[in-house]
Amino acid sequence: MAESLTADQRAPVPAGVTAVYVYDGRVIAHASDFSPDRPGGCTVLEGQTYRAKQRLAFAVVKALSSPTLYENMDAYDCERIMGKIGGKCYVLPVGHPNE
Repeated sequence: MAESLTADQRAPVPAGVTAVYVYDGRVIAHASDFSPDRPGGCTVLEGQTYRAKQRLAFAVVKALSSPTLYENMDAYDCERIMGKIGGKCYVLPVGHPNE
């Protein structure tokens, strides 16, 4: 008979953020961040949210454009393009307490 693991024996639940971009009812791109790093003055959740949204902007532009255009863009350009398209960005916390 298998023994149950105690709370101390279980692996910790990872905490992170997944961001999803939806346009016209379709998922265009998604990105996640599970790094525990955080910028000064921010919580881990805020840092993960910022990085996930930035990665999402790159993923959206990559999904909707040619490699020549995508490879020559920086984060600011990608975020502005994503904002002008008019879709919806959903940010989903994963494993964070009280979320």
